Amino acid sequence: LSLFPFAANYIPSGVKDISNSIVFTTFLNRSQIEYQAINPAPNYTNLYNYLTTMWATLPNWTQQDFAKINPNLPVWIVDADHEEAIFRDQPDTMSSWIPQSGELILPRTSHFAFLQDSDWFTASIARFLVEVNCSQCNSTPTSYSSAPTSSFHFSLYACMYISFLFFFRLI
Repeated sequence: LSLFPFAANYIPSGVKDISNSIVFTTFLNRSQIEYQAINPAPNYTNLYNYLTTMWATLPNWTQQDFAKINPNLPVWIVDADHEEAIFRDQPDTMSSWIPQSGELILPRTSHFAFLQDSDWFTASIARFLVEVNCSQCNSTPTSYSSAPTSSFHFSLYACMYISFLFFFRLI
């Protein structure tokens, strides 16, 4: 197991007011259209209400909570240099509270780095997985630009998703 949290906060006050962010609003509009198109029983209002409640109330972790993370667990705390949703002190602090962690700030991207520069984002995950020797994700694509349609890309995101789930269960 490993942790690769991207654009994460550890307290609700670590979330910025996104109401005036053109980038975030554009993403929310896009996600609503996509959600309505692919969900067999779409109720975007319900989903949005759950998300905003979560953003306003969770998580509530302390330095003592982070001390419970296994010191042998590979961890990279990852964010973007133009992050519009999470205050910069959040990844910096989490990284300082997890002694074995690395911190990666992706250039020229924001909270949506995985969309804005998917090649760079995928390459970052690939580098992390090579470093932690992820046995489920050990094949490397010949080109990162072909990764979004490859099984490698799916494996990366599956491993990343599992890492996120594990991160939330750790504390």
